[in-house]
Amino acid sequence: MKTIKCLLILMLTVVIQPLFSQRAAESPSWTKEVKIALIQMQVIFNEPETNLSKAEKLINRITEDFDIAVLPECFDLGWASPNAKELALPIPGMLTERLCAIAKTKNIHIVAGMNENDNGKIHNTAILIDSNGDIIGKHRKINILTEVEPMYSVGTSLAVFDTKFGKIGIPICADNSMPSIALAESLARMGCDLILSPSSWAVPQSFIENNEVYGATWTVPYKKIASTYKIPVVGCSNVGKVTCGVWKGWSCIGNSIVVTADSEVIVLPFGEDAELCQVVSVKLYNRPALGTSLPGINK
Repeated sequence: MKTIKCLLILMLTVVIQPLFSQRAAESPSWTKEVKIALIQMQVIFNEPETNLSKAEKLINRITEDFDIAVLPECFDLGWASPNAKELALPIPGMLTERLCAIAKTKNIHIVAGMNENDNGKIHNTAILIDSNGDIIGKHRKINILTEVEPMYSVGTSLAVFDTKFGKIGIPICADNSMPSIALAESLARMGCDLILSPSSWAVPQSFIENNEVYGATWTVPYKKIASTYKIPVVGCSNVGKVTCGVWKGWSCIGNSIVVTADSEVIVLPFGEDAELCQVVSVKLYNRPALGTSLPGINK
């Protein structure tokens, strides 16, 4: 009788244990929370010193603790400035040195979108600075809006960067749109734990006058990435008038978006005057699976 009971227990263990293991693989546990400060700031075109000082003031104004500050796309000169060829600086350079000093003083990481001059080639670039004040990552925008930002050379690489929080990817704005979602998905397949995306979202005045609702262009791909790969996706946009370039007269409207790994959507205020900083906590999940064993893949 004891032998039969032992055999039954053994059989149940063999059957049930894989089920528990499978459920654990499908529902990864979260490992840490990261507090992200979205710096939804007004960007003045072609005034890098003014914009850098504004960014520093806004970061210093935040009273609660946070881990990473995210600045908008091309926060130094404004996105798609026709003056980028004359005004863009190398990376590293004078502006990045000051950002690095801010990160070190505040003991935070910073993600910032900037115009970059690389020996005469101009790039729409994002950088990742760690809390030691070192630039540990750089990404050049790939999905260039050719009719609006022809001054930028197309980026040619993707990478994730190791931090104390996990692996971070820093694709820029339209890199995360549905037509180019393969870029963000590639980062996820590289083991990315968190996507932080400097952005510059602009609309014509008719959009504002007609009280149209903004956001689906980004919430749809963000939610797809977040739900498929169990990673948070954060886009931080600037506010203010577009005073030069192809879209002169349009408005940058903030509306920065966070989609958590659990697909919760957080949206910051909309409007060309909606300058603010907001700290959002996101959970990072333990995602050990790679390749075809990633959750949601090949099913």
